Amino acid sequence: MSYSGQKTKQEGKDYEASRSYAQSSSSHFMNQQSMELDASQLKLGKEFHEAHCLWNAEVAVILDTVIKRETLSDRNKDLVKTTLDYVNKFKYFPTKEMAKKAREYVEDNTKPDRKGGKPGIDIEQFEVAEMANTGIFQAEEARELLPTVKEKFEGREDELEDFLSGLTEYVG
Repeated sequence: MSYSGQKTKQEGKDYEASRSYAQSSSSHFMNQQSMELDASQLKLGKEFHEAHCLWNAEVAVILDTVIKRETLSDRNKDLVKTTLDYVNKFKYFPTKEMAKKAREYVEDNTKPDRKGGKPGIDIEQFEVAEMANTGIFQAEEARELLPTVKEKFEGREDELEDFLSGLTEYVG
């Protein structure tokens, strides 16, 4: 900047050029990232690959525990209660025990089987969470509403139906 506190013409041009470059770089990065990420194809990014996807019933258990601790400010407590009310409306496993058993069922019957038993159904945690949180427990409905499930289970509808049938044993 010049001594007068005003930008010279060259400084103004340099500023505009760097600003334009930053915007185009940011735009390029965002476009590249959005092309790589596509939830309908399970392209969720590396952060999501190993993520543990919570079900509404599990979120309800966590929030209930947080409320019972009584360490929240009134404002935060109201927010947590509002969120708890929401997940309670949309949870399909009525108790902590049922949610735990349903989660164990999924872990025992999905690939890779973490307990070293027989290999299970090839379905991602994200897909199971979508079904558990939206109440999709029929194979036909899952195939219609979830594109990745439709692709995976083309010609293997019975396998998906058996898996979902086992999961519904824990639905209230």
